[in-house]
Amino acid sequence: MVKRRANDLKSPKDGKIKIEKRDSSPESDQEEEDFEEETFTDADETKAGISGQSTYEPDQLRILVESFVEFFNIRQSQNCTVFNMEKLVAEWAETRPEDCIDVSLFCADYRKYLKTALRVKLFQLNDASSALLTYLGSEKSLPEFNGFPAKPPTKIHLYIKKKELSHTPKGMGEAYKAMREDGSGVIDEVNEEIRAASAKLVPNLHDFINAHPNLTAIQKEAVEKRIKSVQKQFKTKEPAAPRTPRKKSKKEPETAYSLWCRTKTDKYRDLSEEEREKKLQKKFAKITDAERQLLESLVLTQ
Repeated sequence: MVKRRANDLKSPKDGKIKIEKRDSSPESDQEEEDFEEETFTDADETKAGISGQSTYEPDQLRILVESFVEFFNIRQSQNCTVFNMEKLVAEWAETRPEDCIDVSLFCADYRKYLKTALRVKLFQLNDASSALLTYLGSEKSLPEFNGFPAKPPTKIHLYIKKKELSHTPKGMGEAYKAMREDGSGVIDEVNEEIRAASAKLVPNLHDFINAHPNLTAIQKEAVEKRIKSVQKQFKTKEPAAPRTPRKKSKKEPETAYSLWCRTKTDKYRDLSEEEREKKLQKKFAKITDAERQLLESLVLTQ
């Protein structure tokens, strides 16, 4: 049996292995780096990046995610974000009752594994470039442009600034109440400042579109939507023109013939309206007197 020196291990109470102090020479440092490279694999690093215990093993989650992707592609819900995926996951889970999927646990594991998968060291260029292109072409990247016009300040923030009120949550509530009850001219000043800032915003947004011909259709549509929103917000409403009352069409009085025709709605539908009308008139002319009297009596009772 190999005898261990007393200083090699700590007491069993600690349960921790004591690491001998290594020589600080360059050769020793190189040996330590080589040792770490050999023992600390990519799989170890991936496992270290996942915090907490997962409900699903990777192979289990992969099969479920493949089904989930197929589901939201069919539903054309690709624009749903990871942040608010719960509702879509719940709808998908209903299509797989045999799996007894817990929505909250699935979403938690989805986000947990995704966080590790998106680490720069593990993210493959093909997937990374696809995600980057999606972001660069979306309206979410518009604030990244140096010349993108900023939104005008809101009414409440201008009011707080002019009145020198507090920006704390409690102060904001008091500011809203004070603004509703304010009878001074401060509100008019605030509205005028917002109107002036918005008047400058519209041409600036047009200039932004003209200065960036490579904007995607989604980005251009988002900017144009903001332009319309600003214009609508401060457009002077014209009084609506009085509505002309619609004349009700006079209902033709019921006759024995019209009542008889209502019982023949499925007849002669293969003919034109004119030919069908002639055919019905010929048939009506051949009905018995008793049938005609019955129809006329029904007309009188209506």
